[in-house]
Formats: sequence, C-alpha cells, structure tokens
Amino acid sequence: MKKFYNYLCSFAVTCALTFCMSGCSDDDEVKEPVIDPVDPLTNATQVIFEVPRMELDCKGKITSIGYNIVNPVVDATLELSTDVEWIHDFKVKKSVIEFEVDANTDAKSREAVVEVIYADSKSSFEVVQSSYEVPFRLEVPEESVTETSAKFFAYPKDKEMTYLLSSIEKSFKEELGDDETVFKMILKNFQDTAGAMNLSLSDFLKFNNLILIGDTAETGELSKGHKPDTEYYAFAVGMTYDGKKTSDIVYTPFRTKAVTGVDQTFDISVKVDGLSAELEVTSSKDDNYFLYGCISDKELQKEGFTLEEKIANLMDENVAYGSLFGLTSEDVVKAQCVLGHDQKTVDGLDGDTLYWAYAVGVSLSGKLNSELASKSFTTGSVPKSENVITVSADNIGVDNVHMVVTTTNNDPYALLVEPAAKYEGMNDAEIFKQLQTYDLSHNMREGNFSGTARNLLPGSAYYIFCFGYLGGQANTELSKCSFVTVEAGDPNAFTFRTEANDFTVRSARVTAYSTPENLLYYWDVVPVGTTDEEIIHGIDVTIQSLILDGEIQTPLDYMRAVGARGTETFEFKGLSATTEYVPVALPVDELVGNHIGKVFRGTPFTTKSEKVSDAVIKVTYDKYWDGDEVAATFMGYEEFGGQNLYCIPLKVETTGNIRDTYFSVYSDDLTNEQEFNDEFWINELYTKGNSTTNREIQYFLPYNSDCTIVAVAIDMDGNFTKVFRTLINKSKDGVADISEFVPFHEEKNMKNPAKSISTKMSRPVYNSGKNVFKR
Repeated sequence: MKKFYNYLCSFAVTCALTFCMSGCSDDDEVKEPVIDPVDPLTNATQVIFEVPRMELDCKGKITSIGYNIVNPVVDATLELSTDVEWIHDFKVKKSVIEFEVDANTDAKSREAVVEVIYADSKSSFEVVQSSYEVPFRLEVPEESVTETSAKFFAYPKDKEMTYLLSSIEKSFKEELGDDETVFKMILKNFQDTAGAMNLSLSDFLKFNNLILIGDTAETGELSKGHKPDTEYYAFAVGMTYDGKKTSDIVYTPFRTKAVTGVDQTFDISVKVDGLSAELEVTSSKDDNYFLYGCISDKELQKEGFTLEEKIANLMDENVAYGSLFGLTSEDVVKAQCVLGHDQKTVDGLDGDTLYWAYAVGVSLSGKLNSELASKSFTTGSVPKSENVITVSADNIGVDNVHMVVTTTNNDPYALLVEPAAKYEGMNDAEIFKQLQTYDLSHNMREGNFSGTARNLLPGSAYYIFCFGYLGGQANTELSKCSFVTVEAGDPNAFTFRTEANDFTVRSARVTAYSTPENLLYYWDVVPVGTTDEEIIHGIDVTIQSLILDGEIQTPLDYMRAVGARGTETFEFKGLSATTEYVPVALPVDELVGNHIGKVFRGTPFTTKSEKVSDAVIKVTYDKYWDGDEVAATFMGYEEFGGQNLYCIPLKVETTGNIRDTYFSVYSDDLTNEQEFNDEFWINELYTKGNSTTNREIQYFLPYNSDCTIVAVAIDMDGNFTKVFRTLINKSKDGVADISEFVPFHEEKNMKNPAKSISTKMSRPVYNSGKNVFKR
C-alpha cells in the first residue's frame, strides 16, 4: 500500500514580474522552495530533482533531496508516495524534500521509487540502500560446545581492525537491553579490573591479550567457565586499546550441553587404623572424573543433609571458590577429582565415629553425574596424651599479646585466645566442655610455640587456653593463663612529626614519630596541596570498598592492618619524579573503631628529578635442560615434570654502583618499547616489589613459546637504569645433556629454588574463563 504525503504550495504573482516565488507549509515554519521562471515556450509545469537516483548506506538516517519547480501552478498540491515501509515522514523544506530512511539489516540491498505529483505533472526519484555489511563472520560449531566451554571462530571483514571476542549469558544480555548498554558494561568491567591492578585500560588490554587482530587461529579461541545447559551469545565487536567502539556488535547464539547421567559404578575399599582410614576406589569407567573421600555421619546429621546433597554442595562450593582465583569449573574438577583408580589415606578423623566413604562421578561443570556409591566404617578410640602443656603471656600490647607454649612432646593441641567475660562464672570443667564444642581445626599446634595474637580489644581481660586435642576429643588437662590488654592512647593527645631520606625519582624512606606510644594512627604520603577533605574522603571510600568486597568487616580492621603506633619507618614507592610530598596522619579511636577526622602533617620532601642511570643491567643465559629429565633425575624438582617445560638458569649481570636489582619473566612477546615502555616496566618491577638479591635463578619455561625477560636496576643515587628486555623461545632440539645440570641446592652461589614463569597479570580472557560476562 502506498503512503501519500500532501503538501499545498501557494504562491503570489506580482504585476509585471517575469518569475514567481512559491512558499510551502511545514508546521509553524514557512519555507520557500526555489522556482524556475515560467517557460515561455512550453508553459509546462515540472518538478525537477537534483539527482534522479539517491544511493545510501545501510545505516538509518534522515536525508533529503533538492528540487526545483518549473512553471508553478496557483494552489497546486504536492503529493509524494512510496510503496515501501522503510521510507517515511516526508517534509518539505526550502529547496529540499526531507525524509527518514530506516536502517537496512538485511544482507541484500534494496531500492524504492518515490513518486511526486504536482498539478498535472508527474515525476519521481529512486532511493537505493546498500545491504548491511556484517563486520564479522562469527561461528560457534555445535561439536565444539561442551557443558562448560565452547570454541569461537571469528573472521573480521576488516583484517586490520582490533576487536574483542567474548561471550555473555543470553538472559543477562536481554536484561541489559540495547548494544550500547552491553558495550558500556563490558568497558566498565575492563576499566574497573584495570584500575584494581593499577594499570591503564590500554596496558591491561595489551598485557592480557584481550584484543585480537585478523582471523582467529584455525583451532579457534577456547572459552571456558560457562554454566551447563545455559543459553549464551558469543560476540565480537571492534574495539581499540583505549576502549573506543569501532563496529557493531555481532552475536552468535549457542547453548552449553546439559549434564547427562553416566553409567559409572565404583568398588570402594576401606582400611581403618585408629583415627586414619586408607581409601581405595576403582571406577568402572576410565574417561569420567570422580570424587571420593569420607564424611562423618554426625556432620550429616548436624547439617541436615543427605550424603549426596552434602557432596553436591561441596563441589558447588569448590567451584565457586575456584572462580575467585580465576579458575573454571573444569580446572577445579581436574584438580580435585581423579580418573580410573586411586587411593589415599585420610588422617585426623574423629575418634569412635561413624563415617561414610563415598565415590561419585562428576562432570566438567562440577555436577554429580552418576549414582553415588558409599560404604560405612567406624574409627578407633582417641588415645590419651602424656603431653604436659604450659602457656604464658608476655609483651602485652593494646591489641595484641605475645604467647609462649611449652610442651613435653609433639602431640597435637589446641590453642585459643578468648575474652574472659565469655566464661565468667564458669569453673574449669565447664570451660573445658564449652571449648570442645568449637571448630578447632584452625587452632591446632604441635610442639613448642611462640607467637602473637592480634586484633584484641584495648583494656580488656582475656584467657589463653591450651589442651591436647585429637580426633575431635580433648586428651590432656586444660592449661590456661589470663592477661589484660593495655588501654588505648588518647587520640586528643596525638603528636606527629616525620623525617625523610633515601630519595629516588619514585620513592622515599619516611620515618614517623608519634605520641602516645600506645595510640593507633593511620599514615601515608600525599602530594603537597591535597586537602584534608580529599584525604579523608579517599580513606573512607577505600574502607567502604573493602567492606563491600568482603576483605574486611569493620573500619578498625583496616586501620590495624595499615596503621602504626609510636615510631615507624616505611619506604613509599610509586611516587612521581620532582614532586613535593607531605606525610599525613590521622589518629584512630579504637573504641569507636575509626579515625577521628583530624589530619596531622609532617615535614614535606621532594622526590628526585628523572635521570637515567649510567649503570647497566642485563640478564644472560647459556645452556638449558629438559624439564622432564630434571624432574626425574633430581629431588625437589618433581613438580615441574610432565608440563613440556625446559629449565634455564638466568644470571643477572650489572655494571656500575648498583643498590637493587629487579627482574622477572613474563609469557608472550612484550619487547615492543612503544607498547611497554621503560615507565611501564619500572612500575611493574619496582613499584610492585619484584626485587631480588639473587643474581642467579633457575626458571622453568614452556617450549616453543615466546617469553620476555625484563630487568631494571636502581643505583646508589636512586636513579634507574635503562630497562633490559629480551625475547626467549627454546625448543627441545637445543637441550643440554642432563649430566651437566647442577641443582640449585648444590651450587655454591645460588641457594634460591627454581621458579616457573611469572605472570603478574591474568591470562587472556578466552583462556581463563573470565570472558564470560556475568551479572
């Protein structure tokens, strides 16, 4: 059906004029189209367009076409029509007809004719709109999708474009709404993570290989960390290192596989030896992981779970905990479960207790996928201990106490510090009974002990309790001592002064002197000119953020973690060159649990100006050995076997008057000085404390993989050397004979153990599972 748009164009003819002017109505505004003079020969009326054919791109927009009227007619009506829905809202402006064109989302171009009737004349113009140009061809093959992972294959139209390849849960995308909101969420996720790692967005994206260029590898990009039986979108979007969006987002849906049941049975054998049990399990299937262990019946009764519910919850908790460290469910399952056959001894069981040994199949998503097999057994009795335990307290502070425990043998015992008020009115027998109801797994010690208990309340009475504890039962008499913590200092009596020395372009060593000695205070250094309000706001925001993240529970937790009492010396790093700083302090009211809101200032100091040291640092290496041969031949290297690694001793060499050296090894080629300049590496190595006094360290690195050795040194004047960087990539063809290898513990000048590759940043999102954008 055609759409008609009617416009009345009126004009006035003045007496002897050889041309006419006509006006067209557009709501409140009167516009005047250009009108050609009357043709004296034909006297024909025509509407002439500036072009007969308009060619538009695929994007929707408001556009216009110019026109002229030849031989206008009094009170003539301008009628426009088109038989398509994607052209609409015609408006006549001065010399132009304006209209709106919808975006073309089809893979084919489209065209339409706009017909124009004016008086007795008919004319038209064509509109051609190009097809939608998909910036990516994005595929997720069905055969590559598992319960927890999928492979993405991206083929960008522009092979030079930088882009992000990732995934998002379908329900989350629909909750977010349009693509702009989705992209803003992604960008904020990256910016927040980069900020938490003290990196710029660009450095974060580069260092974690989050941005791709060109087609993906033939094997695709593996995305892990998905939930089973869940709908997702793989997506690709053009994105620069500074977070600019350069293309539309292209989505491809996929659904992870559901957890399917496996016909898997288990043969469970249990051998009990007092408070230990040797478990041996053989599975009927060699290709499905299974979890096995034992759980006490009293634990099930206490929590109200069946054995199967308890194990399912245990796996869910393990997967959730692993995710906090960037581990996927598959990583957790492979670390905690086994294949085929396995056996282990479980020690530290409770005495005279009914247990259930169990085994059950587990999918890579961490879900139970077989029938549960179980077998009951009962542990032996707890033997009495002849250990004689004595405990005493010394060096009692405001919020801490130093404890000394002496024993006559190495039998295990429990050590607790408890508020005295909690046991007021109880005799020793009643106290003993109460203590044995606690979970003491984190309070166990063996042999003589000397240590400090912290986070105590000022001016408060406490007990230190000690007793032999084994198999969930006490097996010695109770030993105890009491003490009272020192009263906290008065915040209103606070004094503060500072001295600074040992300056570099990025650091200074500052000593703070304060009174009273028993008063807790927060302190830091800030640029001169920072206001009290800015300092207090920064502290409060930090505290609230840590509380929300679950890192601390109260402001006092933070103050005690970073605060000081009396005199303290600290080396502040991460400062800027040629900048004046001032130490600041806020006294803390420990009864209230927060700073009192008054800022004290010390003596200002200025960091050194930027200057490159004349000293030189470099890292050299000679021979390297096969990691499997090293692991099989020498004790202490077993953990490096079976990982396709080579062992290479790295030696740090310097010239000049050097104070400290800093170096590490990172995966990937990071030698581009424009992307990773000296400033970046000094911040990474020095500010984050990657120092080493060792000049020789054995590293285990992956074969046929680019790794970057980076080093920098600081001289006695506090100036940094030029950063040393070099690429290393070794194959098995060049390994030295194992007979030439010298273990680190046998070398005279190298006492430090071997290291595997250091990756200070998280690995690529599509390999770590962090690419799954979630709520």
